[in-house]
Amino acid sequence: GKYYGYNVESAIDFGWGCAWRCIQMVLDYQLDGENVPSFVELFNKFGGRSVLIELYRKMNGGAAEFLEEKKFAPHDLSSGWAEPFIGQLILFAFGKHQQLSLINKYPKNANAPVNVFPKEPLTFGQFTQQLLTHFKGSNANPVMIDDASYAYCIIGIGMGEGLVHLWVADPHIDTKGDASVGLYVVTLSEEGKFVRSSVSEEQRKFLYCGGVDGKVFFDTKGWMMLI
Repeated sequence: GKYYGYNVESAIDFGWGCAWRCIQMVLDYQLDGENVPSFVELFNKFGGRSVLIELYRKMNGGAAEFLEEKKFAPHDLSSGWAEPFIGQLILFAFGKHQQLSLINKYPKNANAPVNVFPKEPLTFGQFTQQLLTHFKGSNANPVMIDDASYAYCIIGIGMGEGLVHLWVADPHIDTKGDASVGLYVVTLSEEGKFVRSSVSEEQRKFLYCGGVDGKVFFDTKGWMMLI
């Protein structure tokens, strides 16, 4: 699959388009790089409330009254942000079925209604096991995670010696950086605590808000996931 970061395709989304870029990365993999919509096309076509509610009704075969109770559509948000829930609906529109989950808990600032997620969040251990199974499969598309502030794609996992290594495709790159800036490994403890990242000082210069350190951890924070 192709890597998508801020401000590619001449769209100016620096500072707010990370989830949209993650959705593009998943779409690119699922569509084999063929006719992948641009950022602007995705935002215009799938940012509105009515089209998203209609997709949810089709996907779930009926009622969606609870979607009327909360602002979740990107066009209705001052931020314009997407989330994994928006990604699930977009992928469904392309005939691709992806599952939503929570890791640890529902992020308190999430825009997606809590009802769209399974009632039981995954533990960090369950999350890593799901990733291991997923990436051993034949259709191992990028996995989107989002803590309601930052969205990333996980593109691989390794485990050993009490540590978990996540291969990350991070869309938060400065326009002066190339794609390699956004690719790195995050190492966590078995409890999900941040240990280190492979981000170099050179990479850090081009990463939004100084990079991943202090942002990707699972011991005390809730995440949304699209897998």
